[in-house]
Amino acid sequence: CDDGACGFDVYDELTRKLICCPSGEIESLYLGEWGYYCTDQPEGSPCGTNTMCTTGLCIGWRCQAEANDANQACSEDVDCKNGVACAFDVFDEVSRKMVCCPTQKTAYRWLDGDWDYYCGDQPSGQPCGSNGMCQSGHCIGGICKDEANDLGEPCAGPVDCQNQVCAYDVFDEVTGKMVCCPTGAVTSGYISSWETYCTGQGDGLPCNKNYMCASNICIEGVCRAERNDVSDVCSENADCKNSVCGYDVFDEVTRKSVCCPTATVARHYLGSQWSDFCTGQLDGRPCASNYMCSSGICIGGICQAEQNDVGEPCSESADCKNRVCAYDVYNESTRKLICCPSGWLARAVLDSTTSSFCADQATGNPCGTDAMCESLVCIDGVCQ
Repeated sequence: CDDGACGFDVYDELTRKLICCPSGEIESLYLGEWGYYCTDQPEGSPCGTNTMCTTGLCIGWRCQAEANDANQACSEDVDCKNGVACAFDVFDEVSRKMVCCPTQKTAYRWLDGDWDYYCGDQPSGQPCGSNGMCQSGHCIGGICKDEANDLGEPCAGPVDCQNQVCAYDVFDEVTGKMVCCPTGAVTSGYISSWETYCTGQGDGLPCNKNYMCASNICIEGVCRAERNDVSDVCSENADCKNSVCGYDVFDEVTRKSVCCPTATVARHYLGSQWSDFCTGQLDGRPCASNYMCSSGICIGGICQAEQNDVGEPCSESADCKNRVCAYDVYNESTRKLICCPSGWLARAVLDSTTSSFCADQATGNPCGTDAMCESLVCIDGVCQ
């Protein structure tokens, strides 16, 4: 060729033949193999680039006189009129195709392993991957909708709901699903992770706090219509009609929390911690103070109907009918606390410690002071 421009006459692997190019220009392109092709291809001819065509537009592998209108096929933005984007027409990996988007809006979304551009302003009913892909601005459950969802309908986030409140419908990790909360309010809760849950839960549904329930009463993890009666189980004062929850018995093994029948508690230490125990304990039940017993008498850790007679064991004067509790003898090895028969006591030092001892000790009994003896005479540690 005079101008040195030898190339294939047409961009077609079957019909192409080498000629001296009329345009005097060639372009290197790949079609089964690399080769040189003549430029200045007329409108309608097959092409591989815009520069191959006299029109300067190669759209859909054909030279065209002008760019494509909306919804016509394209491979890049320059194929489209008015500077609109070339993107996939629908958010569906099977049926999607590249077209000139009807509007300037596009969305860059992930679908089945790839990030790609999709035409925006999708009408209602079309599949979507984001709110920005829809003409309405509402992509709910992967479908464009005219408006946000009503109360109780599924959602993925607040923007899906007319009331802007989306959370799990029930406090259950297995059955819970995200809905637009009917109450318009949420609360947090932990099962295996922290999540938000709709308030207003009905009676019998699971809960983790009073605020989660329509009744504002959550007892033992279940919403209730009303608070518990006396002797019913409880976990806090708010569970009870009388607002008093305590342990039913002063026993670390068998105790359980109930709504106290007396509506009062006594706070005592048991099992390495301080706890509230229901008062009004019956005779024969364990106790830690007189206040715990219905009789008002706790002797030796047991509620009793009446105080002890003289000569019976005691731990304090309140245990005795005569209100006098002291050591029976002036002997550190054998002494024990009893309700003093005489109704009197005397203070004396024994082994460097001052203690109370029953008075009116008989002649010959050990003593620490004259006041301890019936004779009021203590000589050499013996009542005379």
